[in-house]
Amino acid sequence: MIKLSDYIFDFLARNCNCRHIFLLPGGGCMHLLDSLGRNKHFKYVVNLHEQACAIAADAYAQYTGDIGIALLTTGPGASNAVTGVAAAWIDSTPLLILSGQVKTSDLRHRHGVRQMGVQELDTVALVSPVCKYAKCVTDPQQIKFELQKALHMARSGRPGPVWLDLPLDLQAANIDPEQLPDYEPAQQAPQDCRRAAEQIMKAINQADKPVFYAGNGIRLAKVIPEFRMLAEKLHMPVLTSWKAADFLPEDHPCFVGRPGIIPQRAANIIQQSADCLIALGTRLDLCQTGFRHDNFAPKAKKYIVDVDDKELNKLEMPLSGRYALHLAPLLKEMLTLAEKTAPASQAWLAHCKKLQQRYPVFQESYRRPISPGISLYHLIEELSKHADPEAIIVPGSSGACAEVTLQAFKIKDGQRLLNSPGLGSMGFGLAAAIGVSVATGSKRRIIGIIGDGGLQHNLQEMQTWIRLRLPICLFVLNNNGYGSIYQMQKNRFQGNFVACHPESGLTLPSLAALSQAYGLPYEKIANTQDLESKLPVLLAENGPRLCEVMLCAEQETLPRLTSKMLRDGKMITERMENVYPFLSAEELQNCLEGD
Repeated sequence: MIKLSDYIFDFLARNCNCRHIFLLPGGGCMHLLDSLGRNKHFKYVVNLHEQACAIAADAYAQYTGDIGIALLTTGPGASNAVTGVAAAWIDSTPLLILSGQVKTSDLRHRHGVRQMGVQELDTVALVSPVCKYAKCVTDPQQIKFELQKALHMARSGRPGPVWLDLPLDLQAANIDPEQLPDYEPAQQAPQDCRRAAEQIMKAINQADKPVFYAGNGIRLAKVIPEFRMLAEKLHMPVLTSWKAADFLPEDHPCFVGRPGIIPQRAANIIQQSADCLIALGTRLDLCQTGFRHDNFAPKAKKYIVDVDDKELNKLEMPLSGRYALHLAPLLKEMLTLAEKTAPASQAWLAHCKKLQQRYPVFQESYRRPISPGISLYHLIEELSKHADPEAIIVPGSSGACAEVTLQAFKIKDGQRLLNSPGLGSMGFGLAAAIGVSVATGSKRRIIGIIGDGGLQHNLQEMQTWIRLRLPICLFVLNNNGYGSIYQMQKNRFQGNFVACHPESGLTLPSLAALSQAYGLPYEKIANTQDLESKLPVLLAENGPRLCEVMLCAEQETLPRLTSKMLRDGKMITERMENVYPFLSAEELQNCLEGD
């Protein structure tokens, strides 16, 4: 016989590749805590808010490519974690959340009341919309079945988070592992990837201007090397989503940019002028399609591959091929066929690379900002230049720290860039950097980039960071408040500022004082001279480093896709090739036609 809470961690040790569990203790998970503390396989990481537990586990899973695990208590412990789990749901990250719950006799369901047990909350009802599977386990004999099912669901098909809610009396029960029933997943019918591969390769062969659009599904299928090999064999231009930003380095001969509403200008022009677009593992959300399906790659025959057929069904655009397939067997078939397929036009690839060179994101004028502070684009340019080839870049998930980093950072081969752009919540940067650093065993330099407003959402994790002495160099962007809200209100509401800077009711604490309180080494970059002299030194140092960067508050995010409001309140978005600052009609047409 074995205590059920002991069995859980023994089972996870045998069936997961992770070695760490992120937690915040509570009485509702007391038996699980005791068992985890006795387990020899796992190390536990104590965060100071359950949201940070979920975010750190998400980033851990993004880096390792397998399950991330968080352990929480009942009620508020569970509800606090929902934001991190929602991000994993949208971005398809496999997570396992274990939460404590009141004992089964105190569960509210028998009485129809809002609450019976102390701190009780109907966790499953709360989290089911953002989980692939969520279950309150009440029968001790079903624990092996539920663990097997949860792990299978988290990893299979389109990955995502799963949640097991575990009442106190269940945690403490004694079980005989030999008597526990197994979960047997349904057998999946074999997929006809050969036919799809033949259709896609035929389309590429017949096209004059083909392009790949690569997404996170390629990483989830663990076929990034195969995809790179395919692009290189075919000499195909490659566009990437933000989640796939590190698939190809900036100087790769096939890489031609990241399109979208905060794009690299050349990438949008290439997308809009292509006559054949092959989207692999990217869900083509509204930020990728410019809020207008009818204007996405309008000249192209579009072949879209996504393991989730619902993502295909949402697309209100003509498709020449739609395939709800797993990418691993499909790419294997495509690589085989590539041996008999003529490479794409060298002239087309050369034109794409020429556009990249003609329209760089970074402008020399950014070295001379229009108001005090430095341009965020200048910071990202210098980080790109000086970051180690083994560095891991972790931007925040909302605002300029996310947008400009993904728009302007120049990836080197070997670097990783991890983010959670789907939900786009503030507060992810530091907790995610901690999760990634733990996953690496503190062996790789982490470069975090976060806004001063976003940092406040999980500020307490500065203590986790310094306690673990993690090699994170965190750049905190000080733009006097919420920079993206400031720009929105300046451009759309005639400068009627509300809750975006001190003059409109928003104040933020002194970062220098906070760093002193937490015992973190602090540096400040206030101008261009500081940036160019201090940044290389900061990145070369080991251990925790906190750097406040004083930004030019008037710096706009450029280029960007614009929209206008009609009299009825509806918004209409500009065509994706026509981003602001606008090119002349003649220059834009020449770019689209290949001149």
